[in-house]
Amino acid sequence: MSEAACVAAVAAALDRYLAPPSPAGDEAIDRLRRGLGRLRAGLDEPLRVAITGRVNAGKSTIVNALLQRRIAATDVTECTRYVTWYRFGVPERVEVVLVSGERRQLRLREDGRLPDRLGIEIEQSDGDAAAVVDRLDVFLSNSSLERMTLIDTPGIASLNDEASSATRQVVASDRASRGAAAQADAMVFVLAGDLQRDDASLLSAFHRLFGSLGASTFSTVAVLNKVDQSCDDDIDPVASIAPRCARLADQLRSTVAAVIPLVGLLAETAESGRLTHADIEALRAAALLDRAVVDRALLSTDRFLRSTAIAAEPETRDRLLELLDLSGLRIVIELFRSTGQGLEHAVEAVRLRSGLRSLWKLLDDSFFDHADVLKAAAAMAGIERLAYSAPATERQRLLDALDEVRIVPVMHRVAELRAAQRVGAGEVVLSADETVELGVLFGAGSPARRTGLTAEASTDAVLAAIRGRIHHWKQRANRSTADAGERDVADVVIRSYELLWAQLIGG
Repeated sequence: MSEAACVAAVAAALDRYLAPPSPAGDEAIDRLRRGLGRLRAGLDEPLRVAITGRVNAGKSTIVNALLQRRIAATDVTECTRYVTWYRFGVPERVEVVLVSGERRQLRLREDGRLPDRLGIEIEQSDGDAAAVVDRLDVFLSNSSLERMTLIDTPGIASLNDEASSATRQVVASDRASRGAAAQADAMVFVLAGDLQRDDASLLSAFHRLFGSLGASTFSTVAVLNKVDQSCDDDIDPVASIAPRCARLADQLRSTVAAVIPLVGLLAETAESGRLTHADIEALRAAALLDRAVVDRALLSTDRFLRSTAIAAEPETRDRLLELLDLSGLRIVIELFRSTGQGLEHAVEAVRLRSGLRSLWKLLDDSFFDHADVLKAAAAMAGIERLAYSAPATERQRLLDALDEVRIVPVMHRVAELRAAQRVGAGEVVLSADETVELGVLFGAGSPARRTGLTAEASTDAVLAAIRGRIHHWKQRANRSTADAGERDVADVVIRSYELLWAQLIGG
C-alpha cells in the first residue's frame, strides 16, 4: 500500500464521523465539528510547511526565495505582525481573515508585494488589531504552492526562558507563531548565523521551544541563516560553516532531519531575479579596480556607502547593498575577477553560494517525499487534541475512530512519526542511545541502514541485529518502572523491527 493510503484512511474516518448531522443548538458539538471539518479539508490540501524561529532570523527572505519572488516584507510593517499563509490560487490577492471568520480582500502592491498596511477599519474594543485578525491568506499563481502551503510566522520572541514580553504585541506575535507551527504538517526552524551563544546553549534553547511543538526528524528541519555574518570566509561562507552545521545536526538528530547553512538574502536576490545588467556592470567594473581599494570599501557598511570606488552614485550603492550585502558583493566581485562572465553566470553563482539548493533537496527528501504521512499524522494529532476537549458524549466516539485507523497496516508509518514526536517533546524519556536509534530506525534506507549497520552488512548480520534489538525493546517495555508512554513507544519500535525482518526474509 502507498503512503497515500494514510491520508485516505484518516479522511474516511472523518467522513464517517461527520456524515450524521449534529444536534441543533449544541454549541460545543458545533465547535468540535468545525474543528474536525478543518482537519478534513486540510487532508485535501497541499502539505502545510511553517517557517518559524526567532524574530529577525530572516524568515521572510527565505519565504521569498522559496516563492521565487519578493512578496513578504523583510522589514517591519503592519502585515509582519500576523501569520501569513501563502496558498495557490488566482486571481492573486490578499485576504484578511478575522477571528470571526469574516474575510476582507486587499490587493497586492503594484510591485507585487504585500501591502504595508491592512488599510481597513477594524472595530475592536481594546485597540489591538491582533485581537481580531486571525491571519492573512495570500493567494498566488506560484508553482511551488501547488505542492505546499507556506506559513510565514511573525517569529518567536525569544528562545530563552526569560519572559520576552515587554509589549503586548510581542506576546501576541509569539503566541501566533507557536499556534501556526502547531497547525502545520512540517516545520522549517530558522536560526540566525550571528549566534551570541555557544552551541550547547543553542541546543538547549531549541529543545525548550520544541518541547511544546513535538519536533521530530520526520517533520522538522533547521536552517542556520545569515551564516555570512558568523564566519571569515568572504567567498563561500556556506561551505565554510557546513562542518559546524553538521555537528549541530548530529546533536539534534533526534529532533531535526538536518541543519542547513544559508545566506537568505543571496537566495532571495538570486531567485527573485532582482539583479539587473546595470548591477552586474557596476560590479564587473569594480573587479577591475585595485584589490586593496575594493577590499577597503567592503570593510564595513558605512565605509561602503561613503566610498565611490565601486559605484559613483549613492543610489547604486544603496541598491547593491540591499540586494547582496557585503558578503554578496565580495562573492560577485571575486567571481568577475576569476571569470568575467555575465549576468546569468553571476546569478547562478549567487544561487549556489546561498545554500538554497541544499534546502530544497532537504525539503524534497524530508517533506515532499513523505507528504501524505505527515498530513495524516498531523490530522490524527489534531483529532486527538479535539477529542480530549470534546463533550463527554463525543470523546469516546472520536477515540474509537482513531483506534480503527491506527490498525490499518500502512498507518504504522504514522505510528513511527507519532512515537518520534513524543520522544522529541519529552513526553516519553529514553536514553540518548535509544533516542538516536529511533531516528535511524524510523528514517529512510535499507534494512541494514535502518538497523544501524553499514550497507555492506550481510542479511544474516542484519537479522541478528534485529533479533537483538527486539529483545532489548521487549525487556524495556516489561520493566516495572516503564510507564504507558514508554511501553507504547517500545511496541512501535518492535513492530518496525518485525516489518524489517519480514522484508528481509520475504514474508
